[in-house]
Amino acid sequence: FFFSSRRRHTRFLPVSWARRCVQETVLYEYVQTLLLEDSFLEFFVEGTRSRSGKLLSPKYGLLTVVADTYFDQKLPDIQIIPVTINYEKVLEGDTFPLELLGEEKVKESLLRIVKAVRILSQNFGRIEVNFCEPLSIQKYSNNICLLYTSP
Repeated sequence: FFFSSRRRHTRFLPVSWARRCVQETVLYEYVQTLLLEDSFLEFFVEGTRSRSGKLLSPKYGLLTVVADTYFDQKLPDIQIIPVTINYEKVLEGDTFPLELLGEEKVKESLLRIVKAVRILSQNFGRIEVNFCEPLSIQKYSNNICLLYTSP
């Protein structure tokens, strides 16, 4: 998801890093500060990419912080732009089925990273990026309220 505003801050925050190095309160306040400064915020609600191509269950932590910023009336509205990225061939497309059959996953190493340069020059087919219509948290919450208050 991208959160629209004028400036963009991109930070890679592995969940383990957030848990070990920063208290939830600090991360919560940091994300809210970015939103209040009209920054773009980009994160992936599934938490990680799917190696099998299947959809993963969403992780609602950062989305909750974004929604709380609106519901705490710190911003009049927040626009959420869903983005999908699809590609024909997955890097692990050859090895993942073997792992599902019980073979051990190959460990990451410096040598494998060096060899990956050669792999990345291969053709992996088409990549399709779709930007969906922006979703307004304000409009969405108003529609939900109407749904529950109408007779």
